[in-house]
Amino acid sequence: MTATPSAPPTRPAQVQAPRSIRNAIQELCFSGYWFLVVLSISMLGATSVTHELRLIHEGEFATGVILNRHEKSCGESRCYSVEYQFAPLIKGQVSPTLHRSQADVGRVTYASSHRGSEVWVRYLPSAPEINRLDEHQLPISILAAIILAALLLWIVSLRYLIYSLRSEEHTSELQSHSDLV
Repeated sequence: MTATPSAPPTRPAQVQAPRSIRNAIQELCFSGYWFLVVLSISMLGATSVTHELRLIHEGEFATGVILNRHEKSCGESRCYSVEYQFAPLIKGQVSPTLHRSQADVGRVTYASSHRGSEVWVRYLPSAPEINRLDEHQLPISILAAIILAALLLWIVSLRYLIYSLRSEEHTSELQSHSDLV
């Protein structure tokens, strides 16, 4: 009795998405990535900008004292920070409350400040934990420019996605029209 060879098992056909759909998915992922970048920058930046604007409009000054100085390696350069405390007298309180904070500073500020040095601190009377060294103002314009650039990059990538989908749709319409002729 001879065995008849059986047909090889059939594999399910793999369905591949058309190139335009794959490109669209890639572009959508790319634009989604930029959306997340913009969102995270804006969330971080919005808090900093909000605090800075409140400090500018509602902030008051207090004298603070440098407690410690910290220096560390940041790649090929050095990073500096100071730890300070201040004790503002807030309305309704009988005695001042000590508040400690830390700030990254430049080399010049670091070199000129020593333990016990007095510094000006700008703080919010309603929330003294929101404070900064007075000479250490956040460059709001730079932060706003970064957020705007990231947002524009995201918008451009979305427009490119839409343009590429439309041009591929137009190309396939022309192809089907030429097939009919």
